[in-house]
Amino acid sequence: MFRFVFISAAFVGLSIITLTGCQAFEDPDFNAGMYQLHQRGNWQAAVQYFQRSVERHPKRWKGHLALLEALSRGDNKAALEAQLKATLSRFPDSARSVALQQTASTLLGEAEYEKLAYSYHQKTLGDQLARKGDKPQLLARGIEAACRTQDTVAAMDYTARYLKAAKGAPLPDTLRQDLAFFLGAIAVDWAMLNLRASQNPNDPDILKQQVETGVIAGFYKEAGEKLKQLANKSPETLNDVQWSARFGALLGAKSFAVREMAAGWDGCWTPDGNSLVYVKDLGKPGDPDQYFYRKPVDGTTSDGAPLLKAGQQNLRSLAWPRFSPDGQWLYFFGSVTKDWEPGKRGMFYLYRARAVWDAEVQRLTDADILPVAPYIERDGSVLIVRRDLGSVRASVEVMRLNPRTRSLNSVVRIGEPVNAAVFTPNGDTLIFATERGLMRRALSGGAVMVDFQWPGLSWMFIAPDGRWLAVNTKMQTLLLIDRTNGEFNYLGHTAAAFVDFNKSKLLVAQKANHRRMLLEIDCAKPLNIVQQIK
Repeated sequence: MFRFVFISAAFVGLSIITLTGCQAFEDPDFNAGMYQLHQRGNWQAAVQYFQRSVERHPKRWKGHLALLEALSRGDNKAALEAQLKATLSRFPDSARSVALQQTASTLLGEAEYEKLAYSYHQKTLGDQLARKGDKPQLLARGIEAACRTQDTVAAMDYTARYLKAAKGAPLPDTLRQDLAFFLGAIAVDWAMLNLRASQNPNDPDILKQQVETGVIAGFYKEAGEKLKQLANKSPETLNDVQWSARFGALLGAKSFAVREMAAGWDGCWTPDGNSLVYVKDLGKPGDPDQYFYRKPVDGTTSDGAPLLKAGQQNLRSLAWPRFSPDGQWLYFFGSVTKDWEPGKRGMFYLYRARAVWDAEVQRLTDADILPVAPYIERDGSVLIVRRDLGSVRASVEVMRLNPRTRSLNSVVRIGEPVNAAVFTPNGDTLIFATERGLMRRALSGGAVMVDFQWPGLSWMFIAPDGRWLAVNTKMQTLLLIDRTNGEFNYLGHTAAAFVDFNKSKLLVAQKANHRRMLLEIDCAKPLNIVQQIK
């Protein structure tokens, strides 16, 4: 025999709520918002429902997340950002939520979201560190967050604290990769050196390593402080003039013999080394009137004679002169924009003209080339580097240009996001800088070779013998690298990126008291910096 038992609906509902607990949270506005968003595709209506839900239940995380998802379907960036701040203020630890990041990044973009959420994440992390102390797992989260937002100071601080808390244990691969990607592998070495220095504060060899590594990593102030410590704790180590001269500029000292050559910038020697050509501005502030001037290298202080006037060629800006090997042609970059910043803003083109006054100027390229010193081959053709317009990748293409016909032929493609490049003296290889470091590739093809894992380098120029490579950094400082052994000299800040070589001598631009000048730095004559800093 079967028995039928009738149970009231009220009892059923009560049972379900009892059995499922919070899963049966009754919120008609939330349910209506989900229906409008996912069934009807009406994000505007969904926003209104979710807003009412959040007002009634401000501590319910799902309501906040749903409201942000609905806002991300629209185009009101300000409303999404305001709600995101409100959500993070109530749930600061949710900055690490993958769901929140994906939702907010839809409209704000990943970088902007990370920047906005970082302060909330830092607050939560700071509170946890204050309560629990420097725990490696907490510091690891700080490293990850700092790398995502490219906060160099915080990343290095968390890394130093992590290494100390981990008692010398190596960084996990994931953290090392994050630091290497955003700050460069050398920044990890800097943190490791700082840990060793804290354990051996009087070791001069560690201090010397810190000076060298700090310069490569771009920590010039910190590297200068280490050099001062070295001078105070172990002055005898600076008696090696060759070593100390490499970094004297960190302390404002003259590392090498220097003399002023001309009142201008972006200069180069003629092929015979007897004359200079450089840019000089005779205009008023904000209204440039630029010239190329040519003067003999005979110790005179005169400007020499004008070689080319930008205004006569419908140009406003001139830069980067370079002679053909026979001295007959002057190649240079020019722009019709008066506030052009080479490589930063405004379009530029490659030109050439005979090295005589009032010569006809020929424009050789369109504006898709990179600011790389052209290489002139024996038959007069010119090697240039341009953005690879036929590729979806961030790559470049080496082209061979016929100056007479302006025809271009592809030589080799390089599938790397190139910041700057230079051709080797014999023209068979391109040396180039990426965020992964300094690399090179033969123009005949083959593998890309990595020479130095130094990030953030740009504007490079090479000596005629191929030994010395001058590179600029993002902070407008100049490094001179010896390609035979990897040693380098820190030459300080420059007023212009262009550099030219004449054997062991460098021609660089400097600025002092609002006055531009070209200086010749003789790297074969290092100076004793000990006497200068006492």
